[in-house]
Order: sequence, then structure tokens, then C-alpha cells
Amino acid sequence: MPELFFKRLRDYWCEVAKVLKGEAKPASIFPNTTDIGMCREWVYAKFLETHVPSKCNVRLGGFLFDAKGNESKQIDIIVSTDTVPKFNFYNRDGGGKCFSHLEGTIGVVSVKSNLNKKELFNALENIGSIPAMAPLMKRVNPQYNLSESDYEEWPF
Repeated sequence: MPELFFKRLRDYWCEVAKVLKGEAKPASIFPNTTDIGMCREWVYAKFLETHVPSKCNVRLGGFLFDAKGNESKQIDIIVSTDTVPKFNFYNRDGGGKCFSHLEGTIGVVSVKSNLNKKELFNALENIGSIPAMAPLMKRVNPQYNLSESDYEEWPF
């Protein structure tokens, strides 16, 4: 009977997709593409908030930075752990921008109203600008035996 569950799960995601599309469509009333984009980012961020674990924060993005001060380009949505400091001063009501430390970030999202070649390259450039993570090898609790072969299996 697992097929029945997976069919219901597929149906669930299809219905959620319809709702997301319906919520994002009214944003096209705005003449400014930036306003349209921000509305659609908000819709997707609210969707993520209802589906990620409670230990995650979903915020409208800004940029990511590392311990050395390197910054990414514009990131639309940032998903981080609940243990990383929040730099959310301009996002108190959930409608503004924030920034986040790279090491507490779980994921990022680039939202595009129309995905053409130009927008795809823009999204990839922004995501590609995220500073690289420093290796964990010298930062792991000394009581944990982390070998080089295990390192690739570790999540950041």
C-alpha cells in the first residue's frame, strides 16, 4: 500500500503548487518588476516556513557572509538554523531584508518570475558568489574522530 501514500503525497504537492501559483499571480498588478519579485519571494518564503523543520528560520534574503568578511551577491531567501545569530533589524515584520552568517545557513533560494537564459545565469551567479565553507577538520570537537574519508559525508 505504499503506492497509495505516494500518490496522495504527489497529489498534495500538486495542489500546493496550484496554491503557490495562485498566490504569486496577483503580484503582476504592480508595474515595477522589483515589487513583483518581492511579492513572489514573500509567497515562496511563507510556503517554506510551513514546510521546513521548526528549528529553521526562513527569511527574505540580502546576502551571506563568512568569518573573514567575504560576502555573497543578492540572495532572495535564506534558510538558516535557529542557532545562528539573526541580522534581521530591517526585517522585523517579515517584509524586509536580512543577512546571515554562512555557517548557520542551511539553504538559499533564488526566485524568478520567468526563468529564461539571462535570469538563470543571474541566479547561478548569485548562488555561485556564496563564499566557500572552511574545512571542518580543525574545528570538529576533539572527542569526535573525523577522518578525511568521512568528511565528504558530513553536512556543513
